[in-house]
Amino acid sequence: MKSRKKSSPWKIAAVLFIVFFVVYFLFPIYWTFTTSIKERSQIFQQPPAWFPTQITFQYYADTFNNTDVGIYFRNSLFVGIITVLGTIGLALPAAFGLSVFRYKGRTLISNGIITIRMIPGLLFTIPYYVIFLKVGLTDTLIGIALCHIAINLPFAIWLFINYFKEIPSTIYEAALIDGCNNFNLFTKIAMKLVRPGLVTVAILVFMNSWNEFSIALTMVFSDNKKTLPIAISSMIQYNTDIPYGTLSAIGMIAMIPAILLSIFAQRYIISGMTAGAVKE
Repeated sequence: MKSRKKSSPWKIAAVLFIVFFVVYFLFPIYWTFTTSIKERSQIFQQPPAWFPTQITFQYYADTFNNTDVGIYFRNSLFVGIITVLGTIGLALPAAFGLSVFRYKGRTLISNGIITIRMIPGLLFTIPYYVIFLKVGLTDTLIGIALCHIAINLPFAIWLFINYFKEIPSTIYEAALIDGCNNFNLFTKIAMKLVRPGLVTVAILVFMNSWNEFSIALTMVFSDNKKTLPIAISSMIQYNTDIPYGTLSAIGMIAMIPAILLSIFAQRYIISGMTAGAVKE
């Protein structure tokens, strides 16, 4: 009984701590959603209307009727999918080679990848622009996707190295004894064993690409090539009224992929994030 009484304050503190962070992270989403369905008078009401009493979906109708949100959503989705496929396709074999095989310079390459990951991606914006301008890939979705692949590649390789290292070496040795070559060792054994990690990395890379702003802003000039973050920022202009309702509506639309991925891939995210964290 004494141990329970002693632990109860810590449990209460832990619960309060968790509740605080849940409210802290979920409140912006709640406020964005309620703003998107409030009447204009309630949006600017003082004190704020914490719960909308007059609900309207006019801002969503205005978003689809008066803006090209469908094109922006499709552009972001296209760039995100290409980024995931390119990053995963390059990071998997690179991480497999760095984690399984032993050769001179392997540690130097691994440390170099981590070092590159530590450099802010914003520093590469101007070099990317100059290079892509010369090869004619500015103002193209493929150009944005290639930049996103280059930025996310060190991050993906670093994660995959940890996942591959978690596979017991005896599995590789048994497969090689049975006549499995290195290619089949990678495609038929290693890739299947790191499937949860693969899903996790794919989701993280997709969300990084989906939310990326600075490179897309630099590389794109045409309205029909804009991604969602650029489209949302372009709705905020100086010396004009900020359309808070419409901004909130398009913001909620931009959250759809993150919400769906979190719901349907939660099992893979949890198992993938813990797979590379524990060593025997």
